[in-house]
Amino acid sequence: MERTRSSSAAGDATRKRKRGPLQDISNSSKKPTRRVTAKKAADVSKAADVAKPRASTRRKSAGTSVNSALKNTKSFTDANKANKRVAVAKKTVMRAKKRKLEGVENQPPHGKIQTVLAFPKPQVKREADKETVQQLQVPEEDDNQVEEEQETQANAVKREETQEQQAGAVVAATAAEPHDEYAPRPYKFVFDHSSSCFAEKTYAAEVRDIDAPSDTVSSHHAKLVLELDAYYKKHEMKYLPEADYIGTVQVDINEKMRTILVDWLVEVGEEYELDSQTFHKAVNLVDRCLKEIKINRKQFQLLGCACMMIAAKFEEVHPPNVEEFVYISDQTYTAEEMLDMETQVLNALEYRVASTTCYGFMYRYMKAGCNTDEQRSLVSYLCDFALLSYHMVRFKPSKLVASAVYLARVTAGEAEPWTPTLHHVTKYNPSEIQGCVEELHRLHAIESQVVTTQRDKAKAVSEKYLAEKFQAASTVPACCKDKLTESFGKYSSS
Repeated sequence: MERTRSSSAAGDATRKRKRGPLQDISNSSKKPTRRVTAKKAADVSKAADVAKPRASTRRKSAGTSVNSALKNTKSFTDANKANKRVAVAKKTVMRAKKRKLEGVENQPPHGKIQTVLAFPKPQVKREADKETVQQLQVPEEDDNQVEEEQETQANAVKREETQEQQAGAVVAATAAEPHDEYAPRPYKFVFDHSSSCFAEKTYAAEVRDIDAPSDTVSSHHAKLVLELDAYYKKHEMKYLPEADYIGTVQVDINEKMRTILVDWLVEVGEEYELDSQTFHKAVNLVDRCLKEIKINRKQFQLLGCACMMIAAKFEEVHPPNVEEFVYISDQTYTAEEMLDMETQVLNALEYRVASTTCYGFMYRYMKAGCNTDEQRSLVSYLCDFALLSYHMVRFKPSKLVASAVYLARVTAGEAEPWTPTLHHVTKYNPSEIQGCVEELHRLHAIESQVVTTQRDKAKAVSEKYLAEKFQAASTVPACCKDKLTESFGKYSSS
């Protein structure tokens, strides 16, 4: 028991020893202990007894210096307040003028809440001793400096106001002045007659620039049309189908079946009011796929639906959906089968859908060679009808459109079926398109006779062009073959 008490007493003494230094450190800045306080008081009393005669002599001088320092400090504080008032007034004037220039003088202030964080300055303890009083003393010359600074700030405000007024006048004058009109680069009409069948004088006198800028056509538009024509000419052979797949790749499909499918695609386009360009794109996709994919008879119409669906998605704004193609095919195929065939077509073509068709050249060629709406409708009819024939696949789209223009001019009775303007635009001579023109004339003559005698057996494309909006182009009789042959003789002898 005694050992236990002694050990506990030792432990208490140890804990007291540990707390002692921590207590002394934490309270060193707050309250001194009694012994230290007493000792300091004794020292202070002794120092006070020794310094009494000295303190009595210095009280007057210290009091006068403190009073003067306080006076100078007050004047310095007043100067700072005046400077702040000047700065606030300056900011107010600047904001008012800015709102006036921006036209928002009478608008209410901004509704956003602007938060300004104010951080208080650290408080510094001041000791009323001689050294601190000397630091607070401000010479009398500072009053003059404050006045000079105020005058300088006032002059700066006036200068800024004058500059703002001048800047506002310059802005108003600039806004009143009209902008310079845009001057496009000059458009140059260049032609080359060296490869034509016309004489140089005749060519230069009769050639016409159909792409020239006008009130409705800018020079940029004219240059863009020429660039597009060059692009189509360069890429038309890249996606041109090869007319050799029947009998080689396709064993179960013949030319007649292809004609029936293409004619049915015309009906699909009319049913859903699709553009003729979509029809041309679909036929191009069909011919290119038949070169790559082996198809049997049961899948042939399915291939046509898939190609028409892809072409409609590429060309139309609101293409028909897959359910409408299921309906138009009389429920022969399901939606899943059509989507699967669409995937096969895209994979076979490597997603190269943007091919060049006749509609890449039709607008410019008709503008160069067609003078009436009847001739333009006949050219469109001949280009659409040519897609039904498997033998016409081998001709380039540009050559097919040029041949249609030539045949339309001969059929309309034009004295000159070919002109320097047509050569300048198409870059073809009559001798270069003669074979395509004769094949196109043969097809037109056969269909023209069917439309005249047995209209119920006419193709869907002929029924389409019986409408008044196409000037009943399918009812125009084909020209005489001898007349057509004679027209080529004019240019071969030149």
